[in-house]
Amino acid sequence: TPCTPTMKDLLDLHKKDIMLSLNCHAVGTIQRFDPVNQTCEVSINYKKTYFQTNTLGEYVQVLKDYPLLVDCPAIILGGGTSSLRFPIAKGDECLVLFNDRAIDNWFQSGLVGALSSSRLHSLSDGIVLIGLRSEKSALLGYDSTATELGSNTVKLRIEAAKVSLLKGTTEITVANKIKAQNAAENLNTLLQDLITEI
Repeated sequence: TPCTPTMKDLLDLHKKDIMLSLNCHAVGTIQRFDPVNQTCEVSINYKKTYFQTNTLGEYVQVLKDYPLLVDCPAIILGGGTSSLRFPIAKGDECLVLFNDRAIDNWFQSGLVGALSSSRLHSLSDGIVLIGLRSEKSALLGYDSTATELGSNTVKLRIEAAKVSLLKGTTEITVANKIKAQNAAENLNTLLQDLITEI
């Protein structure tokens, strides 16, 4: 039998409505990366739930895709004049952080100034952190004792190259070739001279 909602019911529904309209963080997948502007197009990895009335007048759950997020700045690790760059690619999993306020003016100029709009927690203000991994994409052979920079082959997930730093020791592992460039002298020439002398 129908019952009259209480004030607490109304406040709870109002609170839920507010929470549903906020965007804080979302798990996503890179659909496109622009290496010039370092921006991404990202799809959200779950659907939004809506309630609609059916032909019987009953409320039913309807799942809809989130819109594709475009022009989201990617977080590129770095400081000063140095940076650590990765080959961000379609299919990479990521975490999208939705800024509290509009980021348009800051992103275009890098300056402190007025906000471009009054929007809050909007899908338009996503910032992308790449590197989040689901279990199916977990890295193989993760060494919890060393600092490593590694690259796997895509299909076989075999480690193709790795630099490992552990307690003052540096190891370089390469599956194929090493290419070194030196503006002052050719490393290959130096090594050949060394071999000749030996």
